[in-house]
Amino acid sequence: MKETARSKELSLLGSNKVIFFGYGRHDAARNMAIDDALFLNSIETGQFFLRFYDFDRPSIILARFDHPDSINRENLSDVGVSRRKSGGDPIYLDDISTFSYSISGRFSSSDSFGFDFKGFVHNNLGPIVADAIKGIVMNDNIVELGKHNSIRLNDGPVAAHAQNTHGWDIEKDEKHYAFLYQGVVAIGKWDPDKIRSVLRICDEDYEALGHLPNISQVAKAKKVDLNEYKIEFMNAMLNRILNTNEILNMSDRQHDEIAQVSDHLFDSEYSNPGWVFDNNPNLKIRSKFCLCNYDF
Repeated sequence: MKETARSKELSLLGSNKVIFFGYGRHDAARNMAIDDALFLNSIETGQFFLRFYDFDRPSIILARFDHPDSINRENLSDVGVSRRKSGGDPIYLDDISTFSYSISGRFSSSDSFGFDFKGFVHNNLGPIVADAIKGIVMNDNIVELGKHNSIRLNDGPVAAHAQNTHGWDIEKDEKHYAFLYQGVVAIGKWDPDKIRSVLRICDEDYEALGHLPNISQVAKAKKVDLNEYKIEFMNAMLNRILNTNEILNMSDRQHDEIAQVSDHLFDSEYSNPGWVFDNNPNLKIRSKFCLCNYDF
């Protein structure tokens, strides 16, 4: 009975069809625009999307309420910057040592989650990510669901997730809810000095960064090219989702529709300096690093 309940739980929130957007390597603004376009499509159509991506250069993603002075702007000559519409703290994405992914979808209030919608999403999708990591690392490592949308590897967070959510009334006493679950997993070591050069992180987080776990240090097979671990992780995620869902390829027409929306979002928001570097005094200057705000 417990195994049946777990299998249902690990489906994508009750969906049995997931559209695979594929893999892409883009700048920070384009990556955030594509994720947002998929999220908006999920709101409209109810479809579930899965996407993997890299950044074409080291990048910073500010959270929704972060003031741009959280960044050391004088050191941004080779660093991309954008903003996401979810909360949390700033994050630095290496173009080599991190790997990113997103899942978006929609479900109705008949799927009971109590009052913690984001916790419900993480508790359903986080185990899929954790199982993918378990398939890559040696068996003596402990991989488990962590607090605040994290996945823990042994004694620290190895993956973190931001969420954007949307809920609205469909008819009396019924609502629909949509989510965007954006994740990043540490494939290689974090670089505390590089991160501190571009983000105003506190001493505690600077010290913690050097001790955060990563996939390559405990992987079953030692590989020089970190991209090979990314392929392993992507395949492990796809195989795990296939256990309870059918994965479909995106049609050319739908891809074009999402590209059109992402182009608009890219121009109007995610690459717009006035939006990314918003100086609203109500925004907060952060000294925490995104992963270090988990479990520490």
